Amino acid sequence: MLELTARQRRTLESACDALIPCIEADDDPHGFWRRKGTDFPTAEIVLELISSQPSEKQQQFRLLLDLLESPVANLIWGGRFRPFWQLDDLRQERILQRWSASRLPTMRSGFAALKKLCLFAYYGFVREGGNPAWKAIGYPGPIGSPVSGQPPLRPLEVEGSMSLSCQVLVIGSGAGGGVVAGELARSGKDVIVIEKGPYLPESQFDRVEGSMLSRLYEGRAAAASDDGSISLLAGSCLGGGTLVNWAGSLRTPDYILEEWAKDHDLPSFLEDSYQESMDAVCQAIGVKADGWEHNAQNQALWDGSIQLGHRVGRIPRNVDGCPNSSHPDCGFCGFGCSSGGKQSTQTTYLRQAADHGARFLVDCEVEKILVESGRASGALASGLDTQGQRCEIRIRADQVAVCAGSLHTPALLKRSGISNEHIGRHLHLHPTSAVGGFYPHAIESWYGPTMTVVNDEFARLDGNFGFKLETPLVHAGSYAAAVPWVSGRQHKQLMLEAKRAAHFIVLTRDRYSGEVASDGDGRPVVKYRLHPYDLKHLLRGLIEMGRIHFEAGAESIGFPHYSNRVCRNRDELEKAAGEIESWNWDPNRFSLFSAHQMSTCRMSGSPQDGVVSPQGESFEVQGLFLADGSVLPRCSGVNPMLTIMSVAHWIAQGMK
Repeated sequence: MLELTARQRRTLESACDALIPCIEADDDPHGFWRRKGTDFPTAEIVLELISSQPSEKQQQFRLLLDLLESPVANLIWGGRFRPFWQLDDLRQERILQRWSASRLPTMRSGFAALKKLCLFAYYGFVREGGNPAWKAIGYPGPIGSPVSGQPPLRPLEVEGSMSLSCQVLVIGSGAGGGVVAGELARSGKDVIVIEKGPYLPESQFDRVEGSMLSRLYEGRAAAASDDGSISLLAGSCLGGGTLVNWAGSLRTPDYILEEWAKDHDLPSFLEDSYQESMDAVCQAIGVKADGWEHNAQNQALWDGSIQLGHRVGRIPRNVDGCPNSSHPDCGFCGFGCSSGGKQSTQTTYLRQAADHGARFLVDCEVEKILVESGRASGALASGLDTQGQRCEIRIRADQVAVCAGSLHTPALLKRSGISNEHIGRHLHLHPTSAVGGFYPHAIESWYGPTMTVVNDEFARLDGNFGFKLETPLVHAGSYAAAVPWVSGRQHKQLMLEAKRAAHFIVLTRDRYSGEVASDGDGRPVVKYRLHPYDLKHLLRGLIEMGRIHFEAGAESIGFPHYSNRVCRNRDELEKAAGEIESWNWDPNRFSLFSAHQMSTCRMSGSPQDGVVSPQGESFEVQGLFLADGSVLPRCSGVNPMLTIMSVAHWIAQGMK
């Protein structure tokens, strides 16, 4: 765990109490108002989350605490020459407010980091069997017991330094790697799958938001862009994103395939073979568009969209026997499907690979790809043995398929000395933000199938660019971290309203891109600034979501801006529509996240335009294939899981 000095720890604990303060209230039957941040082990959980971050991020966090503790800085920001922990409650809160609204990007970034980490830790985790805030806010947490599921897979144990060999080494096990492994093992190839995350069978999905996010997601679900302005959600476990996604399985739109074929010299996307791969994947993972009810949050999106005459439809999902919207076991699919219904690669393609003799290594990170005479010959990795010691693992292979995702694939290629100029560039994120609607009745957005409705009305506002409207997974910790904080009292009041809140998200097809660079350890660093063109579409989406909320019966709506902008009727919303672009939308002034990272090693007909050929093979290294979200020529415009799986299936046929 990250080591802090006594002064740094005291400052962190004081920040927890400033964000979640003790407030005297006459009506407080559950002690919710009186309870402060350090009445729960919030600081310890924050340190656990930070400890999973790259060394540079950990150092930045220490510096953040040093700055917050500095008497000189607090004289400037709070009017007293004292360490933060010695200031009274009012001045501590005032300093955080000024950091949040500061003109200095580093101050806003520091506030955003503290806010997200502390509030997620306080509301998202349990200790000694519970969370003291849940009862007051009406959040039930997990109910019932996880399913026993299928017989567990049996990954290899690391026993000291190891040397292994195979015909095909697959690095990564999600939407890309899982499909490649299953297809090639079934064809008779000797396959090894190596995954840097853990393996959790269905019986271990305890559905506690904090513990499952921190075990199954990249960076314990605390991953972010370099300035902290964009939260990055990516699976890091056996099954990858398919294990934790919200089950949306949308086919690649024809207009996107036409764009890829034309702009990147990839006519294969218009051939029958790609559609055949998509059909095969849909059959393998059980994609269908019915068989479940909408929960209240999705029903609100449907009803409001219909009232406004928008194009709206059901989202196909890769589930088998998903419970209905009121079932208490449904709604936790972002933490691993506790009902056993979601058909992730762990349940389908990886199971198929295991049945055909594939071997698995988990909690093992690939350091570099081995190249001999211009051809991939395996990889050098490391893993922990049963004694907790890190050991070298050398794997020889005839073919190597890198499927580590759009963040780690480019970093791995760079560590391996592969130098195509497009590696790490062209990062698309589908920048996403939310608008909450507060209804006169309970919504309980944590129950039921997460994402079943899509509004397509604005998908092509400008050519192939625009946005889709959907619903997110919402539980106590993620809600607390995402909604605005302008004071401890205001935020606690928002938490008490969580039960009647419905959230819609705007998923923006970004025309402009960022990059994945590397830090001093060769690990990925995301650099992305939302372009004004894409911001304009996102802001239009925020307004449209507000209109839909009011049509569906919301009493008020709240924007994701950190100034806590609220509209209590349609007139206020239309006034906001005329002003919203003038609000300050600099980084860390509003909530922004991405669960869709794409295109950092894109496919193209030419090495001057991309990293891999139309067959998925590296232009530089023979026998090195890429088959994950990084190869998409541009962002998919829809939830990309099915697109990635289909591209991986298509590439696997050539690898056979």
